[in-house]
Amino acid sequence: MEFLQHVETDLRQIAAQARKKYPIVRDAAETAIARIRTLREEYARAVRQLGGAGSPPAELFQAEEVIRPYLLLCNHADAPSKLVCAALAGIQYMLNRDAVCASDVANLLRVLGIQAARTDNSGRSAVQLRVLQTVLVAATPPRTVSNDTLQQALSLCVVLLRQDGHGGDASVL
Repeated sequence: MEFLQHVETDLRQIAAQARKKYPIVRDAAETAIARIRTLREEYARAVRQLGGAGSPPAELFQAEEVIRPYLLLCNHADAPSKLVCAALAGIQYMLNRDAVCASDVANLLRVLGIQAARTDNSGRSAVQLRVLQTVLVAATPPRTVSNDTLQQALSLCVVLLRQDGHGGDASVL
């Protein structure tokens, strides 16, 4: 339940900051918060059914509606870096708790590519660091990673490396 409370608080902050410039993100965050309420009820019901013999599976928290606001925000290349970093931190938090559906990973890597290609200098290094951290979390166990997903993840790392001024020098890898 602490997990759901953390994500709900995070989404409320993102919705408040995205309120005017990114209304689609705000709307998605509000939908996600409503879904979190449902997840809390499902979690409580699952705990009662188990009767203290273990805990509900982590898949219970995998809901596309919950990660959508983060992905929508990262879909905007012009979003403020502070807001993007908050969204990427939320995505990492969900990945670390196995709360991201396998079907969302392709979309996740796509928006990470958008953020990796940021050209504004304001906060770019912080965003790039968060992108790299998120790529590494998304492409490592316990998630099953397809070859295509791994290739996309490595391509993002190369893009970030080239933007950092290393050009094509593979020796730094």
